Amino acid sequence: MGMLIDGEWHDNPDPKSTDATGHSFPHWSSLSTNNALGDLAARYVLVASYSCPWSHATLVTRALLGLQQTVPLHVAGGPRIEGYALSPEGPLSASATTADATTVYRHLHELYTATAPGFTGRATVPVLWDRMERRLVLADSGDILRWLDLLGGAGPARLHPESAQKETEELLALLRDRLAQPIYRAGLATTQAVYDAATDTVFATLSDLEARLADRRFLLGPVLSVADIRLFCLLVRFDTVYGPLFRLTRRRLTDHPALWAHTRDILSLPGVQDTVQMRTIQEGYFLNDGATNPHRIIADLPDLDWTPDAGRVFAGCVRRAVPAPAAAAWITSRSGIKSSHV
Repeated sequence: MGMLIDGEWHDNPDPKSTDATGHSFPHWSSLSTNNALGDLAARYVLVASYSCPWSHATLVTRALLGLQQTVPLHVAGGPRIEGYALSPEGPLSASATTADATTVYRHLHELYTATAPGFTGRATVPVLWDRMERRLVLADSGDILRWLDLLGGAGPARLHPESAQKETEELLALLRDRLAQPIYRAGLATTQAVYDAATDTVFATLSDLEARLADRRFLLGPVLSVADIRLFCLLVRFDTVYGPLFRLTRRRLTDHPALWAHTRDILSLPGVQDTVQMRTIQEGYFLNDGATNPHRIIADLPDLDWTPDAGRVFAGCVRRAVPAPAAAAWITSRSGIKSSHV
């Protein structure tokens, strides 16, 4: 994986020659709900990828909070040449009528060096770009999620419930340390021992989460939180990417009734379907990981019925959902293109 070293892009850096464990510029997070939305609208651009689960969480949150007009999106993706490419169309493109039109950004890493010319580290998504000051202001998905949540309205952050702050942080740590990271360790493993250990951790964690969701709608009970969004963004990829490509085949997502129902439930919430582009997700993995998939063959999508479980209703919960036929039609297209009525 390539990276920036002293502001220069290197496709195959020597891991012994540099320490890329952190960012070389401070994150910025001074916005609060006291800011007027009229002053903020379209100033900050979310740069995100549909394929990356950490990026995807910001897209889901942006949709759930109805911030699509307030926070414009510029998509990063495609073949990984000098890392993530920036779409030729979008608020940061040459055709955009903004101050940024004077500079054409073709690669994500150019946003990093525009902010910190001597930056050393990985150029990762998602990031938040300030059109007025022409620099990155946030480069961590957790920071962006909290910022979006605060931007969504007055009062306590809606997806970071103050009443369950400690429990939410514990859940996020569990999802990171015992699900997301082991998933990738299994997928990138080059020894049987590493693969076996990572696989054991993944499926033990899925069993624990299955038990937790057996009698509740969301991870915190009746309250939707950022932890549910993080979990969804991993599970929606499980049977289509992590199973076939990362060899996580011991059990399917669909073999976990509560987790499968939870995933379909989140998918049915307003705006979420539009953030799930399954063909783009598959291409992001199958076409950009030469060591795991050298022949760049994309696995066929499994036949799954993504219709939400209408019977999954718990005390104190009212499940909002799109019509069931829309959910079913969205995923059955082999091309990954959503039906026009969805």
